Amino acid sequence: MTIPAVQAAAIGDTVVMHVSVKNFSSVTGIGLNINYDPAVATFAGIANTYAGVSFGVNSATSGVVKMAWVDLTGSASVSISSGVLVDLKFKIQGWQWSGRIHYI
Repeated sequence: MTIPAVQAAAIGDTVVMHVSVKNFSSVTGIGLNINYDPAVATFAGIANTYAGVSFGVNSATSGVVKMAWVDLTGSASVSISSGVLVDLKFKIQGWQWSGRIHYI
């Protein structure tokens, strides 16, 4: 999984970060914890989710976005050879935006 850095952003801008994956084969569950600096950005939501994946998102904790999806039916696994899984949107509110988002 990769999340490329944003090259430039001004205060008030909303930046979109593409979460890209490779070699996903018959994936039936995904869990992500995305950490960011809340002094610099606020989480503004997700967009362009891969077809068939509907993430549950919990962004109640400032600085952490928790996302999960599970195929409860056993018949809706996801296979992505290479592409964008989901876009993350952040609104810039501070001046030290490095474009770095950490994920586990």
